[in-house]
Amino acid sequence: TGDRTVYKSTDSGTTWTNIKLNLDTLTQLGSDDLWDQSDYDFFFACSTRTLNGAAQDVVYLGLKEIYQLPDGKAWNSFGRIWYPDAKLHTDQHCITLHPTDPNQGLIGNDGGIYSFAYNPDKKSTTFTSLNANLPITQFYGGDFHPLNAAVMVAGAQDNSTAVTQSSGSAWASIIGGDGGHTAIDPNNPNNQYGTTPQFEGLSTTQDAWKTNGADLFASLNQKSAGSPAWMVPVVLNPLNTQLLYTGGNVLCTYNMATKKWGYSPNNGSTLTKGSIMCIGVAPSDGATIYTGADDGQIWRTPDSGAHWSKISNSGL
Repeated sequence: TGDRTVYKSTDSGTTWTNIKLNLDTLTQLGSDDLWDQSDYDFFFACSTRTLNGAAQDVVYLGLKEIYQLPDGKAWNSFGRIWYPDAKLHTDQHCITLHPTDPNQGLIGNDGGIYSFAYNPDKKSTTFTSLNANLPITQFYGGDFHPLNAAVMVAGAQDNSTAVTQSSGSAWASIIGGDGGHTAIDPNNPNNQYGTTPQFEGLSTTQDAWKTNGADLFASLNQKSAGSPAWMVPVVLNPLNTQLLYTGGNVLCTYNMATKKWGYSPNNGSTLTKGSIMCIGVAPSDGATIYTGADDGQIWRTPDSGAHWSKISNSGL
C-alpha cells in the first residue's frame, strides 16, 4: 500500500492484518531503500501449495529485488540482486506462477526474463536466465580513446559504467549502478571520467581504471549547482583538459589544478528553469561555451562564464 505496508485479509476484505513483519530488515539501507522505486518496480502475487497435507499461501513481493513470505511468519530475500551473491538483475516488474506447480514461475525485470524453481523442503531456489546471448544494452553516453578506436568507456542504463578494449566484444564493469556520461582526456587518455545519476558520483581514474581516483562530486556544492538532470553531462575543455564541465541549472566548472568547483552564473540567475542536458565547448576557442537545457533554453558565454547571452530566442 501507499504507507509501504503489506496487509492480509481472510474475510474478503472486511478486516485486514498487517503482515509486514521483518520485511524492512532485509536490506542494509532500511525501509526507504526497500520501497523508494516502488512506483517503477513492483509486483505482488500469491500462490498456494500443500505442505505436510495442509494448504499454505506463498506470497511474492517484487521491488528492486524479490521477497517471499512462504509460511506467513517471516519474509526472506527470494532473489538477491547485490554482488557477490546476486541471483537476478535488479528492478522487478512482473511474475507469472505455474498453473499447476506453485513452486515454479517466470520473473520479468530490467534484465529480461528468468525462470525459477523453489524447493520448499530445502528452502532454496534455482534461477535460470531465459535471455538470448545478445550483446545489447542501452547506453546513456560514452567516449572513445583518441588514438585507439577499440577502447571506449560508456555508461549503461542499470548496467554500470564499463570499459571495452576490444571494440565491444568484451566489457569490464568499472562503476556500479546506472552508468551515465563519460569522458576521456584526449591529451592523456589514461585520465578518464564516469558518472552516475544526477550528482551521485563523478568517478575518475589516472591509469585507465586500473585504480579509481577521487569522486569529484563529493566537493560539489549541490545548492550552488542547482537541479541536475537524471544523467548530467560531463565535458572536458578540448583546449584545456584541466577544465571539466557539468551542470544543474548553472554551469559547473571543475579545475583539476586547483581542485575547486566554480559556478556560473553566480549572481542568483540561472541558465534554465529545468536542468542542463548538454554542454558544448568551441574547439577553436575554449572560452566559448554553450549550454542546452530540457526547457529549450540555449545560452552562450564568450568568456568562460563571465557573461552569458540567451540565443534560443534568436530565430532558432
